[in-house]
Amino acid sequence: MKQVYVLPKLIDCIYATTSFDLWWSKGAHDIFVFVINFLGSDWQPKQVTIGLFETIKITKITLSKNLTNLLDRYGLGNKIIAYVKNEG
Repeated sequence: MKQVYVLPKLIDCIYATTSFDLWWSKGAHDIFVFVINFLGSDWQPKQVTIGLFETIKITKITLSKNLTNLLDRYGLGNKIIAYVKNEG
């Protein structure tokens, strides 16, 4: 399996959208996933998962701080132009 690291993958990122996903489990260890979506310089869609959080141990305030820290860590704070909300 080819390894892809987050920072090299984000080099092309000028503007991005975010999407969130929640993976449910029977053992109550649900995972919240934070994904960055953007078009690369080759105009191909790119998708990078930059955060995984166990939801049983996280509050809205903690999640907000974690997401802000991730955006700052990868220099994405000024690049997010939208987020995708899917309640399906």
